[in-house]
Amino acid sequence: FLTVTTIQEIVRSSLVQNALIKFISSSDDDEKPKIISASFTISGIMTIVCIFFNFLFAHYLADLWDAKPFASILIHYNVVFLILGFLTQFNSIEQAHLSFKGVFWSNFIRQSSFFLAVLVFFITDVKLELIYLVYVQIFGAIFSTLVSYRHVKAYLKISFKLEWEWIKKIFSYGKFAFGTSVSSILSSSIDQMMLGSILSPKASGSFNIAVRITNLVEIPTSAVAAIVFPQSAKRLASDGMEAVRYLYEKSVGTILAFLLPSLVILFIFSDLFITIIAGKTYEDAVPLLRITLFYSLFVPFGRQFGTILDSIGKTKITFIVVVIVAVINIVLNYLLI
Repeated sequence: FLTVTTIQEIVRSSLVQNALIKFISSSDDDEKPKIISASFTISGIMTIVCIFFNFLFAHYLADLWDAKPFASILIHYNVVFLILGFLTQFNSIEQAHLSFKGVFWSNFIRQSSFFLAVLVFFITDVKLELIYLVYVQIFGAIFSTLVSYRHVKAYLKISFKLEWEWIKKIFSYGKFAFGTSVSSILSSSIDQMMLGSILSPKASGSFNIAVRITNLVEIPTSAVAAIVFPQSAKRLASDGMEAVRYLYEKSVGTILAFLLPSLVILFIFSDLFITIIAGKTYEDAVPLLRITLFYSLFVPFGRQFGTILDSIGKTKITFIVVVIVAVINIVLNYLLI
């Protein structure tokens, strides 16, 4: 279920999200309603296609995977998917204007409502049906979208026409952003898949623990990237490439300033953190964690490199680089595992 819905969300958001942020950040006020209209058009088309797919193949996939509740869950999830289409648009528009309050609260409400619902079911010992979780997601999606709308309504000006010129521009930009997202997911997850198939599930589990801890450390990288993307597009339009270079250097330096203290602490006390999180069963994850922590020092350079290139419209270069990295990763995994 999560695989199907995650892929659909990646397809939709990759096609419009970064393109919407970039073009709004770097365009005149007269063009912004046209850009928003074109983005809503593409997002709406993708939403209809995905919902149609879910209705058409829900029962087939349920039979294929021998999961009876799957069909009902996927069909009900269409409501969530529809609402999240608006939420993604609202968050992107707000982010393009360098405002993040609505983005924070909408995501906080959506995630915390799901967590609290699961916690209540756990504490009260009520029998949890999977469909209940979809109902919780519907509630969280509606509430978070309303909160996001409250923060973005000042910027939400739409041209009620089919803006074919901007539809072509957004799609042309988004197709490479979509390819980059898929390749990036493949590159980051293929090592665990290959470990599980070539060695053992336990080996994959040990590596997964190390990666999950490292992902927490990389939160500042993702946070800064969300701010740098619209800022870079805006700086390029107003001050030129020199300002973009300066922004890259400052953003990488800021991330490393946040990362280094936590990386040093995690490196020194790796065995303690692994024991607390996963128990003594996964002590073999300690050296893996230390290696991934060392690798984390280079992540800000690569992440901001991709963010800057995307923000200045060089999505094709980002896509090619990510594909090359993914291929090298797969080949080295096969040879070295």
